[in-house]
Amino acid sequence: MNMKSGLIILSVLCFFISSQVRAQTVVISGIVTDSRNESVFTGNVVIYSIPDTTYIVGEVIKEGKFVLSAAIKDSVLLKCSAMGFNPQWYTLIRGV
Repeated sequence: MNMKSGLIILSVLCFFISSQVRAQTVVISGIVTDSRNESVFTGNVVIYSIPDTTYIVGEVIKEGKFVLSAAIKDSVLLKCSAMGFNPQWYTLIRGV
């Protein structure tokens, strides 16, 4: 099977909702498209901690869109995967 490598996260928006002791609840949402800028119908988006890649939260991509919410205190890795595409990894750096 020919794997496509063109998964693209068109937009990732982070909103700081509420604060906790050392972490903040962050909402990360976005649209996943292919190299032709067409929405990827379904797949998975998962957030992992850095540096040990411990699972934090994951969500199914629905009609190209996803929304994740998690208590995050540091930068994280975001993995986007869909059938027929190579997984894509992104580093999300938390602003100070």
